[in-house]
Amino acid sequence: MPPWKIKYPFFLFLFPIFFVLHGFTENFYFVSVKSALLVTAGYIISSLVLTAIFYFFSRKIMLASIMASFIVFFQFFFGSIHDFIKTFASHSFLRSYSFILPAFFLCSVMLFVLLKKRKDLSKLAIYLNILFAVLILVDVFSLVRKIIVNKNFENKTFSRAIYNDGERPDIYIVLLDGYPGYEQLKNGLGYDNDSFLVQLASRNFNTIRKTHSNYLFTPYSIASILNMEYVDSNQINDTREKSIPNAFRFINNNKLISFFKSKGYKFYNYSIFQVAGQPAPTGGGVVPANAKLINGNTFLSRFEKDVLFNIATELKWRWFLNRSMYQV
Repeated sequence: MPPWKIKYPFFLFLFPIFFVLHGFTENFYFVSVKSALLVTAGYIISSLVLTAIFYFFSRKIMLASIMASFIVFFQFFFGSIHDFIKTFASHSFLRSYSFILPAFFLCSVMLFVLLKKRKDLSKLAIYLNILFAVLILVDVFSLVRKIIVNKNFENKTFSRAIYNDGERPDIYIVLLDGYPGYEQLKNGLGYDNDSFLVQLASRNFNTIRKTHSNYLFTPYSIASILNMEYVDSNQINDTREKSIPNAFRFINNNKLISFFKSKGYKFYNYSIFQVAGQPAPTGGGVVPANAKLINGNTFLSRFEKDVLFNIATELKWRWFLNRSMYQV
């Protein structure tokens, strides 16, 4: 690319691409490519709309692009900023939305006025273009490594016959994540959950009343169940950041589903995991539910959870509460 073109506001597109790519790489075993592309397209369109709005007031495309990126920055990293404030000022008004939003608006106005006084913003544009281009390359390298590791991952085959061909009863597995179990609910919390178990029994489910887990994290337990064996301790005694991906690979390339498919079964995934190459289901909206792993800490997601949910509870907006509580 000729040097004189680097000053163009490519960061307007590179910033959303970097944010989604980084989230996709971190959650490689959860988020589908389709989800990542849809989220990227949405953010790019939003950035262009914001640029058009600021251009209407300034008549300067570079200024408008920088301001749009500033708004997008607040959207992307609000969760981290908010968590940082809560860590060092947990009981202060500084953590409240009633302070953060006016402060952000004031900062936006001050930045707009400051940038409008500057005639040449090309150096800042060049810096942002190079910064996000480098960050994208770093994430691409990390993503390629994960793809290679995932393709090289092999499971032992499981060939033990359970049913003869033609005998294929429907099989369901319901696992309640975070559920303490019947005994702990009754003895520890004084809650009788018999009605729930009776409902399951009436549908011919087998339930276990005295339950426990061998692992601290859900992915290890699911990997163990779907492979019908204990997870190798050498693969989970490392740091969580290194060992969790191993569990994700065991879940995705598990023995149990491979066996059932070899016997003519169809598999339907309604979990939060990618299982046997099948991504987590959508929540009925335009963007699949697994995209929440990328968007979960953005401003709009936090605002909906922290503010709108409370408003909906006070005003009894059933449609909003049902969507928030029951949508996958």
